[in-house]
Amino acid sequence: MTTNDDRRRELFQERDFRIAVSLGFNRDEARELIYDGFGTNMQYGPPVESPVHHDKLSNAYLDYDPDAANALLDGLGYAEKDDDGYRLWKDGSGDRINWTMLGGAELTDLTQTFIDYLADLGLEVNYRGVDRSLSIELHQSNDVECTTSFMDRNLVPLADPQIWVKHRNINDRPWCNAWTAWKLDPTNPIAQEPPAGHWIWTIWELWDQIRATPGEDAQAELFKQILEIWSEELPSVGFFGELPRLVMVKNGFKGIHAGNPWDCCRGVYEHIIDNATWYWEDPENHM
Repeated sequence: MTTNDDRRRELFQERDFRIAVSLGFNRDEARELIYDGFGTNMQYGPPVESPVHHDKLSNAYLDYDPDAANALLDGLGYAEKDDDGYRLWKDGSGDRINWTMLGGAELTDLTQTFIDYLADLGLEVNYRGVDRSLSIELHQSNDVECTTSFMDRNLVPLADPQIWVKHRNINDRPWCNAWTAWKLDPTNPIAQEPPAGHWIWTIWELWDQIRATPGEDAQAELFKQILEIWSEELPSVGFFGELPRLVMVKNGFKGIHAGNPWDCCRGVYEHIIDNATWYWEDPENHM
């Protein structure tokens, strides 16, 4: 929403645009084609196992409805199309709406499928695959228009809320990178002060309240207000969650059970598999 390009920034900041993108993606078809039907259609949000699960956010704008998506884009003033069916910017330039999606070195089947659905809406998206170091460099210079990424830190989000709050870290998940840069250091060359009255101010204020509030229950109630904003504004469009994860277990190693939720990156890569339950079937052979 804070990309350097004026026309793209205006478009990305439109709530109806983000909702249209979500409604224009057929998650059921993509899951069947790519994941053999595994996973659950959902926005980025705390899973059902999380103490701050927010059902409204998880299920926001998931239904595949290309007619509604196209109507939203038309309503924003982007109804005119070129001979190839792509939408044009509304400034009268005749230029086609397009942007570049930044991702990993390889273009995945999921990303290509998503790009194809965006084309069906009349939106042209190019893909640029880069390594981690170049990605960080591009993020820190705000030379990013859009990214596709695995999203984490959602099982225990209060332990590391950076994706939700964007109060720190301009290395990835750049849904408001220039605003984050401003919050960290207003003199940063990429810094943009958020518009007065914008909901990002409310998110930041709620996080400040959480930091000053004792008690997990009270903190959770405040954090759910942040999730409520996400459910309405949809800062980042999500696809799926609850995809199965395989865990390799050595013969004779016991205490790891199926059904545990999986997460990472709350500061360390320990995931959520309680090591207090682990034991060797024959410990004398593993001294």
